[in-house]
Amino acid sequence: MGPFLLRPVCLLFLVLLAFLNLVGAEPVMAQSAAERVAVTWVSQIKRGEFAAAGAQVAPLAEPALGAKALPGIWKGIEGKLGQLVGLGPGTVTRQGELRLVDLRGDFQRGRFTVRVVLNREDRVAGFFVQPWTQSEIWKAAAYVDPEAFVEHELEVGAPGWPLPATLTVPKGEGPFPGALLVHGSGPHDRDESLGPSRPFRDLAWGLASRGIAVLRYEKRTLEHGRRIGTSPTLDEEVIDDAVAALATLRARPETVPGRLVVVGHSLGGMLGPRIAARDGQLAGLVALAAPARPYTTIFREQLAYLSSLGQPQAADALEVVDAWSRGEGNLESLGLPDAYLAEVDAVRAATEARGFDSRLLVLQGGRDYQVTREDFALWKAAHEDREQATLRLFPDLDHRFVAGQGKGRPEEYQTLGHVDARVIEAIASWLAETGK
Repeated sequence: MGPFLLRPVCLLFLVLLAFLNLVGAEPVMAQSAAERVAVTWVSQIKRGEFAAAGAQVAPLAEPALGAKALPGIWKGIEGKLGQLVGLGPGTVTRQGELRLVDLRGDFQRGRFTVRVVLNREDRVAGFFVQPWTQSEIWKAAAYVDPEAFVEHELEVGAPGWPLPATLTVPKGEGPFPGALLVHGSGPHDRDESLGPSRPFRDLAWGLASRGIAVLRYEKRTLEHGRRIGTSPTLDEEVIDDAVAALATLRARPETVPGRLVVVGHSLGGMLGPRIAARDGQLAGLVALAAPARPYTTIFREQLAYLSSLGQPQAADALEVVDAWSRGEGNLESLGLPDAYLAEVDAVRAATEARGFDSRLLVLQGGRDYQVTREDFALWKAAHEDREQATLRLFPDLDHRFVAGQGKGRPEEYQTLGHVDARVIEAIASWLAETGK
């Protein structure tokens, strides 16, 4: 979720009847269109319409999932699980340019997850049956009042880069103070989803329940991943679209133009000062788990921690980083081209934020292993003498601002967690006094 998770370099289309553990998948709000495609395809197989189902398979997957292969696959499934007697909704998950549709499959011998992988053209690129895990389904946090707000679908983004967006608006007499949510690095959806958690939806719904209009959007690296290429600048990845989204939010009749803030998470928080400088009109900045040290320093630190937990991928990546630090090779195999690495490594967010003369709120989780207390200490050193700055450390929260015990671990991200209510209240109470 943050800027220091390895970026996926490639994806193998493995079509197996097996239990799959996808690393790096990013769940998003269920999309009925994708679910309809998946339900139709599975229903065709169930009815024995293998030619029709095979025609919907992507070319790369055709040898394993085409019309000739499907009868044997389905016979094997029914031989183990019995007949499929019911097919219900689940979740839609995005991994790179793919959508992984998880449907609830009720078979004669039990309930399983039926996963259909769709490519950008809605062609089937993969098919799996897995144990049913109901905990994957997101539910709103207790602090959300669903009767307190409404949502509108918008389009934001810099010229030529349209991005689907959601504006969450409190009910009642406006206009309201407004917040723009800016993601960490990587191809994030508007909810900044990770596993079953949706931190940005928590923030949007929690803040809107407290009288704040919130805008969130699909990130350019997700919506236009193929066009943007492998080495975007920070302007192309984050800043241009954030500035354009602010202009959209400021023009909405539901918001007070002089009471808009950016709430940036991880890389989004690190680039908050640059977004503010480009916009020139912000009433405040919120930095959530924002890095203050050089990118490569924190990247190596994270890899070392993950390697200590026995993750071989992290250990291999750490060797690449250490070789690079000795002047051997580059980090392109880790998704970090030289030009991008040089630009992001030069950002010093805590220092740059001193040039922002409006209010600043910095929040940090003490359990965070991606952006740590060392970064928070630099923010504190740079701003503790400023009356305009508020800095808070929550010892029991991780990078998602979800509560737990001990140092955060990556497997926690695969369980449902909500942004802590204290974080919602901290932002809401701070914003209530911002721009007045």
